[in-house]
Amino acid sequence: MTDGGAKLAAFVEQELKAERDRRVSIDARGQSVVTTSGSLVTLLAALGAFVTSQDKYQLPQAALLPLVVTLTLFAVAAFLGILATYNFAYRVADGSTLSAIPQHMKDSEEVASKNITNTNVLTVLTMRAGNNKKALLLLIAMFIQLGALVALATTLYVVLAYA
Repeated sequence: MTDGGAKLAAFVEQELKAERDRRVSIDARGQSVVTTSGSLVTLLAALGAFVTSQDKYQLPQAALLPLVVTLTLFAVAAFLGILATYNFAYRVADGSTLSAIPQHMKDSEEVASKNITNTNVLTVLTMRAGNNKKALLLLIAMFIQLGALVALATTLYVVLAYA
């Protein structure tokens, strides 16, 4: 195998590792969105139960819409965070390709490297496409979560203004 071929094969392997690492990172951040949104909704529910247990407490009418928006946006953000952890299909060496490997054990290093690199290129391209979908879902989830925080701040402002 030429030095150029070896460098290209190494480059493709690095790209494959980078896409696998990227998928792990997106999954972790997606779980973080789910955890944060779920925790804040739970906290709001507990706070709501505490506040409404007080005698004669009535939520200001002006706070109702931002509160509903807050809860809805956190739920949507959590849903998108879950979707961002979904592993979209990507191509790898299939069963027939793997089964054929013993028949190619006498192939030259150059031929073997070329076949492995071709398979890795296909995996990188399809995994990258899936990761791009996951990243977009995560980005949307984060912006929706930001909107939920703005709605929460609005709710708190209205509640405190009427207190």
